[in-house]
Amino acid sequence: MVGRKKRYRNEDGQFIYTHEEREAVSKKASRQVYKLDKIDAKTEKAKAVASKRKWTAILLIAGVAAFGLFSLKGCLPI
Repeated sequence: MVGRKKRYRNEDGQFIYTHEEREAVSKKASRQVYKLDKIDAKTEKAKAVASKRKWTAILLIAGVAAFGLFSLKGCLPI
């Protein structure tokens, strides 16, 4: 006995006719969400690394300035 194809609704409200098409759409959406989450994670990591490097550079410059100030104190007529 041949019956009507069962129709499913997509998130957009469009009809899809088979269960396989419905799974394919959900797999595609899952991949898109994974990729977006991965991009967000990489962005957060890049910001954290940039912040760490900024503070490392500030401390390094402050250390070099302090060393130069104290080591040249005997030579300068201050």
